[in-house]
Order: sequence, then C-alpha cells, then structure tokens
Amino acid sequence: MVTLIDIGNLKDINYRNLLNIEMIDIRRKQATIQKNAVSVYNKVTKFGKESGNAKLVSICYDFLLLEKKLDEYLKQLK
Repeated sequence: MVTLIDIGNLKDINYRNLLNIEMIDIRRKQATIQKNAVSVYNKVTKFGKESGNAKLVSICYDFLLLEKKLDEYLKQLK
C-alpha cells in the first residue's frame, strides 16, 4: 500500500529532513531506476524462465496478471 505524505507538514524535523534527503537521492537516480524497472519487466514478461531468468521470475510479481486485473478493475469503474 502507498501512503502519500506531505513532508513539509511533518512535525518531526529529523524525519522530515531524512525524507527530503531520500527524495533528492531518488530524483537524482530516477533515470537509472526507470531503466532497471523496464529491464526487469522485459526479462520477466517477454523472456521468462527460458532465458536463464528463473530466479528473477520466481521473485517478481506476475506483471501480466496485474495488468489484466487493472484492466478489469478500470472497466468496472465505467
């Protein structure tokens, strides 16, 4: 589950500073994070276990099933 946090309104200044530092670091590494995510997605969905990615496939979510369920959910909302 994802919970949005308004960092600026946090009372604990140390925690606020920690989150700000982490956010800066994530933004700095954003391109690498996205590139790695696409690589994992492709290895799991397109190549699967046959290409020597059995361990990776075994620890990843079933992306295609999640996408199918998302489509079903969005159709329900209409």
